[in-house]
Parts: sequence; C-alpha cells; structure tokens
Amino acid sequence: MTNAEFVAKLKEIGLTKKEFAELSGQHQMTVSKWSEAGRGLPGWIDSWLELYEKARIYDQNNEKAKKFDKIAKEIAKKPKWKDYNRNKLVKKSVFWKNDNAGVFDIIEVLRFFCK
Repeated sequence: MTNAEFVAKLKEIGLTKKEFAELSGQHQMTVSKWSEAGRGLPGWIDSWLELYEKARIYDQNNEKAKKFDKIAKEIAKKPKWKDYNRNKLVKKSVFWKNDNAGVFDIIEVLRFFCK
C-alpha cells in the first residue's frame, strides 16, 4: 500500500491519521513519518484497515438489528399480529441483520400495523 492509497483509505472509512494512530496504538509522529519519501508503510496496515472497516459496518448493522428487534417485539404484542404472517417478519429480521436493505422491510411492517 502506498501512502496515497493509505490516505485515501483513511478518508474512505472516515478516519484521520491522528485517530488511526490512537486506534492502532501507534504514535502520531510515527504515522506522519510514513508519508516521508522513501519510507514504506508497514505490511499490517492493509489488513488492519480492512478489519476496522468490517467491524465498523458490523457495529452499525448490529445497532440497526437491535432497533428492528425492538420494533418486532412491540408489534408482536398488538392484536393485529395474528393477521400478519409471523414467518415473514422473522425472515425479515434475519434479512435485516445481514443487509442494510432491510430498512424497507421495517417500513412495510410498520405500514401494516399503522393502517
């Protein structure tokens, strides 16, 4: 990974060099010196950034899944629940945990119960 790629990747995932240094346990000056001519970046940076990005996406999806599960539990208490296909909601809950597109499924469920 070149320094330009490193800087671009940091920008893509929303980190500054200072934040990267703090999170990775490096001194900020060390990270800054990587950009000096002739200095290469350590080999572990690629995998660290990839894992950081995956962990961040996982955390975001996990928060969304928790919100969906809370809504599903509230919906399950409503009398109209018997009119709705429970398996469909359960499948959507699993779908939601695996894909950001599940937000449309939540809207569908809410529309059904808010009629």
